[in-house]
Amino acid sequence: MYLTIVSHNEEPSNRRPDYVRDVDFYRENRPLLVRLVEMLSEHNAAYNFQSDWNFLQAVAQSDVGDTTSDTGGLNLLRWMAETKGVAIDPHAH
Repeated sequence: MYLTIVSHNEEPSNRRPDYVRDVDFYRENRPLLVRLVEMLSEHNAAYNFQSDWNFLQAVAQSDVGDTTSDTGGLNLLRWMAETKGVAIDPHAH
């Protein structure tokens, strides 16, 4: 059986958080994404991460220093792509 997982996030709205403005929200959710990527990698599942600009900007802004200790010193996106083979498809609306 072959399995591919795709996730998608959108830009902020009144129903979706703003990862750039709410750094705590970003930092709370980052380890969940790390765990997901680790689990999918352990099971050899392909993962396509489709992210809107807001999350990508939050990574650029917040993934520095100690925040990257669980990703080998790499920001989250570089770690996902270069270490775990995740396909990353950025987009904006």
